[in-house]
Parts: sequence; C-alpha cells; structure tokens
Amino acid sequence: MAKVKTLVFGGGEIHDWKGIQPKLVAALEASDAFELSTVQENLDALLELAAYDVLVFHYTVGTISDAQRDALSSWLIQGKGYVGIHSAADSFRM
Repeated sequence: MAKVKTLVFGGGEIHDWKGIQPKLVAALEASDAFELSTVQENLDALLELAAYDVLVFHYTVGTISDAQRDALSSWLIQGKGYVGIHSAADSFRM
C-alpha cells in the first residue's frame, strides 16, 4: 500500500511546537502509513505543497502572505488533507 505523503509543519510564537513536533513525527512514523517531511517556521513551504497529500499544521499567530494563502487554498480545493493541531486555529489573525 502506498504511504500518504505528509508534511508536518511546526512553528509560531506561542505554543511549544518545538517540543511537540518530534513526538508527533514519531507517532506518525510508528504507524508506517506515512511518508513524512517536516518544516519549521518557513511559511514559504506552503508554496510547495503539490507533492503532499496531507498537511499536519502546528503553528500559531504569524503572518501569511497573499501568495502563501492562495497556494494553500488552491491545494485544499484539490481535495488535499489538512490537520490543524491545537493552536492552528489561532494562526494568521490578520
């Protein structure tokens, strides 16, 4: 069975993404269902989502550019998966 190509994205200003991301990656690796990549803090990764089936997003606050927002929206419209972890709902307040 093909593994789900997954990007685990961590970052932001408030929550302990540095402590959580390694544990999250380890849990996903244990299932052997995912082909994982990780990114920390670099929102330009949202411009390069085409290779992924799922984005696991653990980020908070921050500022997203129009290009980053549009790329993420276009990727989602294609039916890709988005998993917002905890503080993701508090991202990009502006």
